[in-house]
Amino acid sequence: MKFFIASLFLLSSLNVFSIDGKRHDRRQFKQKKRIANGVKSGELSKKESRKLIRGQRRINRTEKRFEADGELTAKEKIILEKKQDIQSKRIYKKKHN
Repeated sequence: MKFFIASLFLLSSLNVFSIDGKRHDRRQFKQKKRIANGVKSGELSKKESRKLIRGQRRINRTEKRFEADGELTAKEKIILEKKQDIQSKRIYKKKHN
């Protein structure tokens, strides 16, 4: 019984970490989709979209650099979250100017 509980706990904790790692990827995907929709609808010019895509690439490079050691620390997750927040605000501003 103790083994079952311990293994259940271990599996649930592993699942939480994998979901958290995928969260950044999902958010990046959604932000790229927002940029593409802005270009398609005419809300973003080509120049604006290039700048926003460059920002997305910077975030991707930062994430890859953080993951190079095999895991994202809590501090690294916070940094990525903040960079994605800033980028999200940029996308909003560019689409609504």
